[in-house]
Amino acid sequence: MTEWRVEESPDGLRLTAVTRRGLGSEQLTWAELLYFQLAASTVLVLYFPSRFELGVDALAHEALTVFARATGTDTLVNFWDPADPEFSRALALFDVAAPPALVLARGLKLPGKRTLDRANLYAISISEPDVLRDRERLAVAVNAAHEVLARGDAAEISGYLRMRAVSSLVQALGRLGGSVADGLVRLKPKVSLPGGPSIQLG
Repeated sequence: MTEWRVEESPDGLRLTAVTRRGLGSEQLTWAELLYFQLAASTVLVLYFPSRFELGVDALAHEALTVFARATGTDTLVNFWDPADPEFSRALALFDVAAPPALVLARGLKLPGKRTLDRANLYAISISEPDVLRDRERLAVAVNAAHEVLARGDAAEISGYLRMRAVSSLVQALGRLGGSVADGLVRLKPKVSLPGGPSIQLG
């Protein structure tokens, strides 16, 4: 059976196949594959580059590097290696059709020594070209998604995702502040569960 794990390379994260005897699964979700990154963070930020070294990639790399310095150790920023042979498989884990794309996922880390229930993990992905290639709009997108993931009720939001309750999900986002919810919805993000349903907003 082929299993997968995420490895760090000099150029970013990669999916690597591991062949084992006995029972195994090719259906691991991003929550399982990125467990160590999620366990070390409140919010995990991933950027999937275009694979063409476009201006959008340089802009995102520079902006997200600045963001990483400003947010401290509870937010982990990483970039997917564009040369990863399993790049498309990695994108599909987040229900993203094509790069470039920005994904922010709720991590397991909570204040103190507590951890979030893995059942309450969810991710927000943004692939709108007009957002990714504009630094100011990218900043709005990252900040809005980060606030939702860091301050939102993960159990409530993941519950609405399971029920595909769009209006309830938007109301839950609204409780974080109208500007946060409105700003996020305008960016047309996709909100998804690990291996589960996803909802396109906007």
